[in-house]
Amino acid sequence: MPFSTRTQFGPGGIDFYREMEAIEDRIIAQALRLSRGNKKEAARLLHVNRTTLLEKLKRKRAQGSPLAALLGEVASRQMPFDHSMSGAGVGVAVA
Repeated sequence: MPFSTRTQFGPGGIDFYREMEAIEDRIIAQALRLSRGNKKEAARLLHVNRTTLLEKLKRKRAQGSPLAALLGEVASRQMPFDHSMSGAGVGVAVA
């Protein structure tokens, strides 16, 4: 299933790095939902080392990423799978 995005180019273009961060956040969030918050399993789904995922999550928390709010929810509620994100690239390596 192809990966789709809602990014629209306006007359001024887009902020490439912000868009890439948003894509990365969505992919990580989906892996965490599928793994019910298990970071080792989420890293396996993403084909990254567990320590790589942990470092990304640490950096995102420090930056106040919207993903940080999700991390608290996953840990406290063991979030169910969000079907609205299916097909959003699970299995894609995130550098």
